[in-house]
Amino acid sequence: MSSLKLTLPLFAFLLALPSIGCVVHDGAPAPQSAADATEDAEPEAATESAPPADQAETPPPAPTPAHVWIAGRWRWAGGAWRWAPGHWVGQRAGWAWVPGHWAKHHNRRAYQWIPGHWTRS
Repeated sequence: MSSLKLTLPLFAFLLALPSIGCVVHDGAPAPQSAADATEDAEPEAATESAPPADQAETPPPAPTPAHVWIAGRWRWAGGAWRWAPGHWVGQRAGWAWVPGHWAKHHNRRAYQWIPGHWTRS
């Protein structure tokens, strides 16, 4: 009888062990941060200099039909504009990519990068 009292709790614990630390969700991917998606997490400095016109890009063939092209963009780095070429990222089912853009800050004479992000489609 005493061995049964010890065996049952141990058996119950072993059955529950695989579910420890599991997270249940609806299957949709969590929205990605800019860094996760394609863009740097490090904030970009604002600048009074407007970015140049975007460069024309011809994307290479997509790795798979489930990829989305993220267009290249101008980056403000080291006091100069530098072109960062576009690239492919995996599409998130049920999500759409909203491209980032440079915007003039409403209270200052400065341009600031607004990062791209995923949004539910």
